[in-house]
Amino acid sequence: MDPARTWAAPPPAPAPRETDPVSIAGFVAALLGVLGVAAVVLGAVGIARTGRAPDGSPGRGGRGFAVAALVLGVLEVLAGLVLAVVLVVAGTAALQLSDDDGFVVDGPVQGADSLAVGDCFDEDAGLLGSTVEVEPCAENHDYEVVSTFDLPDGAEDAFPGDGSVATDADDRCGADLLAALEKASLSPDPVDFSWYVPSEETWADGDRQVVCLVYAWDEDDPDAQLTGSLAEGTLQTPGTPSRTV
Repeated sequence: MDPARTWAAPPPAPAPRETDPVSIAGFVAALLGVLGVAAVVLGAVGIARTGRAPDGSPGRGGRGFAVAALVLGVLEVLAGLVLAVVLVVAGTAALQLSDDDGFVVDGPVQGADSLAVGDCFDEDAGLLGSTVEVEPCAENHDYEVVSTFDLPDGAEDAFPGDGSVATDADDRCGADLLAALEKASLSPDPVDFSWYVPSEETWADGDRQVVCLVYAWDEDDPDAQLTGSLAEGTLQTPGTPSRTV
């Protein structure tokens, strides 16, 4: 008689592995699209946590989530860097600033304190440091630059006061306009002068420049404009013949 056979029960099924929460968090961060750095960090940690343990036993589940988080996160970080470079280059090209104060001088627009003798423009810049649009003097315009000069420093470089600055500007700009009109053999009757001067704030930054301007003066027409150039001897005002003011 055959000896009795013994029966061995099959080994129990392995317990299901727990899905790694760090890997899932990294995958969610990557899906949001704005947490690329977080996705990279969480994905790298998740890959380490889902690998085999030192004893050879399997690690946590969710390795696919971790790998996806790492790959997507790297792509998002690279895309962000490229976008930042594009924005910086585009912004720099658009600004084209002329100096530390940020006055735009590209094309016909320039800072009021960067105007040169003979420049003509349509609108009063109002304050030194704002921008004006320079245009050909042959077209109708409101102002032309007659001269520029620097005010002397006061005691200990202190601002001399609005009244003192205005007085100096009046004296010098008036004299410069009369000299320019005389040189061009033109009459001063239908024109007057104005100026841009430093303010107390810009004086503290080293600004000393006065910009002297000529404009058409007509009591009956406050919108009267100049045509031609005083610097070139072709200045005209409305209703006057060529080369005669």
